Amino acid sequence: MLLLPLLEIKLFPDLAGIGLWFVSFFAINPLIVISLSFMAGTDVKKLWWIPITVSAVFPLLFGVAICDFVWDLYFYSAIYLFLGIVTMLITHFVKNAVSKKAK
Repeated sequence: MLLLPLLEIKLFPDLAGIGLWFVSFFAINPLIVISLSFMAGTDVKKLWWIPITVSAVFPLLFGVAICDFVWDLYFYSAIYLFLGIVTMLITHFVKNAVSKKAK
């Protein structure tokens, strides 16, 4: 979440870079959050902190990449937190249901 915005800024300093930011906000970052939360759902007792950390760190890392602090990014963080928690819980409950059914 730090590397991608930095690459977008350095390689595409014009409007194409801003377009890539939108792709990051709406496609790439949610996929990262969902993937990490899916892994966290496999062991919630140890990995419960992953969705919270990812959503808390995102605005800070993006702010470092653009050398500015943007309060609006916390709106995206809230969405990422919701996606992460829902994905983690669904994964956890599906894993438990499958293991109970197997027994």
